[in-house]
Amino acid sequence: MKKRNGIISLWKFLFAIVIVFFHCSSFYGGERNAFFFGGYICVEFFFIVSGFYLAKKVLNSKNKEKNKKIAQETIEFVLKKIKGFYPYVFIGFILSILLILCFRVPHYKLNEIVNSIWNLLLLRTVGFRSVLVMAQLWYLTAMIVTIFILYPILRKYRENFILYFSPIIVVLGLGYLNHFWLGLDHSYSHWNDFICTGLLRAFIELNIGFLIYMINQKFKNVEYTQLGKWVLTLLGEVLMMVVLFIISFVDAPKYYDYVMLLFIAIAITIFVSEKTYEYDVLSVKLFFFLEKLSMPIFINHTVVISFVTYIKPFSQFIPKNQSVITVLLTIVFSIAEFYFIEYMRKKEIIKKIKSLFVINA
Repeated sequence: MKKRNGIISLWKFLFAIVIVFFHCSSFYGGERNAFFFGGYICVEFFFIVSGFYLAKKVLNSKNKEKNKKIAQETIEFVLKKIKGFYPYVFIGFILSILLILCFRVPHYKLNEIVNSIWNLLLLRTVGFRSVLVMAQLWYLTAMIVTIFILYPILRKYRENFILYFSPIIVVLGLGYLNHFWLGLDHSYSHWNDFICTGLLRAFIELNIGFLIYMINQKFKNVEYTQLGKWVLTLLGEVLMMVVLFIISFVDAPKYYDYVMLLFIAIAITIFVSEKTYEYDVLSVKLFFFLEKLSMPIFINHTVVISFVTYIKPFSQFIPKNQSVITVLLTIVFSIAEFYFIEYMRKKEIIKKIKSLFVINA
């Protein structure tokens, strides 16, 4: 049970919900009175946490032969991650296309629908343009491509890479993004002559996660007093509350993006230390289940937004009610989809279908 962190699990779920509210801004015509209108910053949490767990996975590997089958190991690791979330991507993509065709959504051109196949193939952030169907999948495509690059490097050079190169990548990378793009909201789809900035954003923030892992290793044997634990507990939660306040009530949150990024990084460092009081309280099955829901919620929510936009009576509600309905329907749909996919995996349905066409599938 304690191999997982209930604090991280809870915040993954909460930030997935915040992202849903953020994308519900389409109900308001892009107006700034939507819930969590600065919610794009939540993606940083997922990138950094992924970097932390990637470093933990690689550096705790029992295989000490650094150059043995690194390419094969990298491919197997990436394919395992894709296998975990891809059924949700496939179902969401098909449903999105059906909604677009059924309601003849005017702002989707034929070439944009066709080119969205690069989202389905998890290749959008390498530079393909006019990819609009399930546009939020840029996060997953950036994650997969970045892990594919970083895993073998980290596997080969281990702590040496993190201690020397990660700080350089983080400092220079964030300085570059801040200088040219100011905020992080619009820095995921631009092309800067050699790389998509969304891919660069993932690359930098996974390295922040690497650094947090090394900090955690440095201080993991430190024992805190009761006062020290209370300070850590309150500091971590207060920093996250400040981030939520900024993305909810500050008129131009983009001017605080890098400060919020710092707050999120510090909070994650505290959470993964496992030294806070809420660690034992939250490390239970309920919050681990909520964490599992965070991925289908993130993948499915744009489908539900389209559904609420074009289906009566949902389309007739005021924007705030539409936002709440979207969140509730997304959660319900994600739970149903989660159990459906788990059933398919348990019964090996896909394997049985493959056996109809391929021997020894």
